[in-house]
This record gives sequence, C-alpha cells and structure tokens, in this order.
Amino acid sequence: MELDEPLAYALTTWARFDTVITDTLLRAVCGAFAIVAVADGDVTEEETAGFLAVVRARAGAFRQLDMALVEQQFRGLCAALLTDPKGGRQHALSEIAQVKGLTAQQEIVRSAAQIAILADHQVKRNEELVMGEICNALGIDGKPPVQEPSPPDQPA
Repeated sequence: MELDEPLAYALTTWARFDTVITDTLLRAVCGAFAIVAVADGDVTEEETAGFLAVVRARAGAFRQLDMALVEQQFRGLCAALLTDPKGGRQHALSEIAQVKGLTAQQEIVRSAAQIAILADHQVKRNEELVMGEICNALGIDGKPPVQEPSPPDQPA
C-alpha cells in the first residue's frame, strides 16, 4: 500500500515530533493544545501564541526546553493534525494518556487544553467535545477542579 503525500507528511511530522520532543509532559501538553487548536479546522496565531505562553509559564516543569524548537514542532504538529485528523488525534490522545494517574501533570495538561479553548476568544462546541476526549484520556472529569474556600480566620 502506497501512502498519499499528505498522509506521508503527517506521519513524518509525528515521527519527527516523537524524536525531538522527549519530555513526556511537554508531549502531552503539545498534543492537548494542538488537538483543541485544530478542532475548528484552522490554527490561529492567537492559539499558537497561547500555546507558547503556556509552555513559557511552565518552563520549570519541562526538561530541555528550546522554545524555538518547541514552536517549530508545535506548528508542524498542528499541520499534521489538519492533514490527518483521525490518525493525529489518536496519536495526540495516546501522548496525553501517558500522564494518566499523575495528578499534577494531568492538571497541567487539562489547564493547557482549557487555555487552548479560550485562546481565540471563542468557545466552540467541537472544542468542548475534544476537551472531553482529553479528560477521558487523562482519566479525569472534564470540569475544572473545585477550590475549597479557606476558613474566614485563615489566610487564603
């Protein structure tokens, strides 16, 4: 069976991503943000900027962070997802599932996906559905965690 050019591009891009981005948490964040970003069939610069801001804000949580390389890989990943949505989604969800059971990492991935939903200032139904898939892959509820109020006589 011969691969068509777009599918070959997508597979090559995923292989490059797998080789270049070795940090499990960063791979999960990339996958989550990317599948939300492409859920509407396009990736805006606001969504890319939002992804980069999330990664920069959490830089201490990732190993070997080269922002230029991360940006290049994220853009390629989004293009691959647009080219092969079904295969790309499966790959991204398998990356996300790698942090299942790791509470702090799950929350970073969930919050990154939530930020991706809000990055273009529009919440779309297909993005909400993807968020459900992400939470399912993480093994968590799709709702944000509830913060317990502090007792009135103690600082927050």
